[in-house]
Formats: sequence, C-alpha cells, structure tokens
Amino acid sequence: MLEHLELQDVGFTGVLDSALKWVIKNKAKCIDELQEVDVVKTRLDKIKDALVTEKNEEAAAVAVGAATSDDPPDEAADEAIRCANPAKYAEHGVEYWQAYAAQTVKTYIRLAPEPRTQAGLAELIEGSHVNMCKGLEQKNAVLILLDLDLLCESVTRPMDRRPVLPDGIVQRLLRGSMPGRGAQKNKDDEYCQPVAGDVYFLLDGKREHLHKTLLEAFCPSGKKAGLTDCSVRVFNLFLSEQSLRARKAIVRGSDPISQRQCMLCVTASPLVPDTIPEKAHTKYQGTNRGDVIGLIHMPALEGAWQLPFSKKKAVYADRLVSGDTQDKDARSQHRDDSLEPTFYNFMPELFFQNLYVTMSGVGVIDLSAGPGEAAKAALVMKRPYLGLCLTEEHVTLLYRHLVNWALSEMGSEGSPLYSSKYAECVGNKTAAAAQGAQKKKAEQPEKPQKPQGGQKRPKRSIAESDEGSDGVKRKPKKPKQKKQNQKVSSSESDSRSSE
Repeated sequence: MLEHLELQDVGFTGVLDSALKWVIKNKAKCIDELQEVDVVKTRLDKIKDALVTEKNEEAAAVAVGAATSDDPPDEAADEAIRCANPAKYAEHGVEYWQAYAAQTVKTYIRLAPEPRTQAGLAELIEGSHVNMCKGLEQKNAVLILLDLDLLCESVTRPMDRRPVLPDGIVQRLLRGSMPGRGAQKNKDDEYCQPVAGDVYFLLDGKREHLHKTLLEAFCPSGKKAGLTDCSVRVFNLFLSEQSLRARKAIVRGSDPISQRQCMLCVTASPLVPDTIPEKAHTKYQGTNRGDVIGLIHMPALEGAWQLPFSKKKAVYADRLVSGDTQDKDARSQHRDDSLEPTFYNFMPELFFQNLYVTMSGVGVIDLSAGPGEAAKAALVMKRPYLGLCLTEEHVTLLYRHLVNWALSEMGSEGSPLYSSKYAECVGNKTAAAAQGAQKKKAEQPEKPQKPQGGQKRPKRSIAESDEGSDGVKRKPKKPKQKKQNQKVSSSESDSRSSE
C-alpha cells in the first residue's frame, strides 16, 4: 500500500513534524510506526477506499462487458433479452441493460423464420409493422431486399463456391411478398406486379446467369422468361480490391480478383424520378441516376458475426451444402467447437445505410436477413425492418447478436445509439483517461529536442548567450571572421610589377 503514498509530500510540505520526518528517513526499518502516524493513516484510508471502488467498477465492467459477447449467456440474461422489458429489473444492472438493448432492437427490428409457402409469407408481411409503411409517389419507397448469397452456403471454400439454390425458393419469396404488400392478381390469376411505391433490390451474388431466374417472378406465365411489364435497372456494385485481398488473405498469385457484383432493381414504374427523387449517394460517389455504386469496402471477417460450427449447422439446417449436393464428408472436416463466420458473403452495414438514404427508404422487408447487417443499418437509421431467417435457431441467435451489438454501440461515443448512462455504468473511462493524459502532458515542461540527422542546431542570439544556465553573466563571444583570400590574380600582379 505504501507505494501509493507520496511520503516526501506528507512529511515535508505540511506542518513541521520532526517525528514523522524521522520515521520517513527510517521507513525501511519501521513501517509499522509509519502507518500509525495520523497524517499517513488518513492518506492510507483514502487510498484503500479508492482501490476498493476501482475494483468494484472493474467487476461491473467485466460483468456487463461479458454480456456483449456472442457466447451463450446465462438463463437470466437470456430471459432479459426475450422479455425486452427493463422495468422488470434493478436499474443499471446487467439484466436491466440487456433488456433495455433488446427493447431498442425490437422496437424497429422484427425477425421471423422463413415461411415454407407463398401464402404463409404473404400473411406474415401483411401482419408486420412494416406493412403500415406506404411509399409516396416521387417521394419515398418501401425497400424489399433479397441476397442470393444469404440463402445457402458451401461448406468447403465458401467464399469462392456458390452452391445451387433450393428449388423454387426465389419464386416463393418474391411472389409471396407481393400479395402481402397489397399487389393485385393479373388476368392469369398471378401476382407478378409490385405495388406502386415498392422497390425490389435483388443481389445476384456474382451469378449473372441467374438474372432470368430472378426476373421470372415478375413475368406473366404467357411471356418468355426475362420479359416483364415492370421497370428493371441493373446496378453495378464495385468492391474494394484491397478489402477483398484482406478477406481472402491473398498475398501473391496471379489469379484475378472479381470486384463486380450486380443488383437488379425492379419497380412498377421507372425508379427515378417516377418512384423516388434523384439523390446523391452518402457513402459513395454519384447519384441514384447512375448505374454504378462503389467502391464498397468489405469488412474483415475477423469482426464478423461468428459461431461454433455446431451452432452454424443449426442456423442453416439443410441450406449448408457442399458444391452442388449435400456432402456429409465435407461437414466432418469442421470441428463442432471451432469458431467461424456465420455468413462469409454479405454486404456491409454502410452499404445499406447508403441504400436507405439514396433510395428514400421508409421501411425495409429483408427476404434474406443473413448476419443482420441490413438490420443494423435500419436500427441506426430508425427504419422499421422485417427480416426472414433460415430457421428458428437463426432467429434466436441473430436477436442475441443484434442485442450485443446494440450494447457495444451504446457504449461507443459518437454512435446514434450511444447512452451516457450505460457508458458510465460500464465504467467506460476512455475519454477521461485521454483527457487526463493530455492534461498531464501539458503540465510537464517540454524537453529540448535533439537535432535529428541532417538538421542544424538553431543559432542563439548574442542576448541569449549573455547568461549561462548557472545565472552567471558572461561576455558575449565575438563572431569569428572568415579569413579573406589574399591571393591576387596573375593579371593584377603583372600590372603592379610594371608600375
């Protein structure tokens, strides 16, 4: 404890105490006597109280911080996430903040397992909170998202291999969403025309050969595949090469890196200006009139949502495949307790933030929720969001992941979800520590910097050199004069000799 006590300050800056000074001088031999001195004892008590308080704050930070990980929480914490009612818990406790974050998430975000029929999907969308949102002509729209990469994944080389999609899944998701939004049947008793104010964004996952499959849902049965009465635009998404290299850990090699991905946009009338107004991209260059969006920086997989492989199998169920068929041998190569990204191929949160603003989105229906990046963007921007998950396990784990992410955002100053009370409860002293370091640095006298190589030491003036560091005045040194060259040119010497 004595290392926290400034003994010299206690003994020599207060009231003169010769006994205390004697104890300080002999402190190596009489520690017990030193602790009995009133002045020292008071200081020691304050230090003990400060250490106990600091220890309690660290324990609270560890307890609340542990809740922000994706590890399985205890039953009480899991119940707090399901309940999403902070009023049931002690204020500023661990369960209180988990319930608070869950309440924030569920205010805007609703997750549901993917229905297996078109009628089931239509009923789900019709009863959702997003269905209250209606797009106004030339002002805003409801965005409906579908990413083929998030419908299934390959066990082996998931970043390079694209497995075959389950039969009929694209038709079921797209045609099931239209009646839920109030679309009308055509003369052939089919739903194939989006309602005015809805905008479909279909990401092909670098599979341009599936564009016809994607557009079949919008084509009447009497027309050829790819021919539709809707307005169709193709956006080219260009991904950052540097971020792709980091993802694939490519250091050497001559294999080409595919940076382009397509996103089909389907609307009942032309996108700009009939459906939404012209707007500039917030995260990228250009406007929504152009057909290019980029460069899109793909986040590192180390920071992506990760799960043990055993839980990942429960999330995907029969959608985790190898190549074109299910391969049990490929699954056996993964250890059940090994962590890996839950989804390898997904678009980042910033991409969706840009999409919601540029495309004037007032509500989002995500037919492929995946790792929840589109849901995070909706939560930050306070847009109602409905996301379809692969399984019930996917719903449970994704809710937990979003709550933990919301907790981390609540403790990050500058985030739209930042909560000063939560940051104070957790003991987030990052800003205070930085200010303390700056203040301490400002109080310290600046040391004279040594001249680096190639730099000349600055010259002192004569006035500065009159007085030395010891306070004694000295005579200023006279500046040395350069010796002039006394040589005379040969022509001048000749002229002198002639004279």
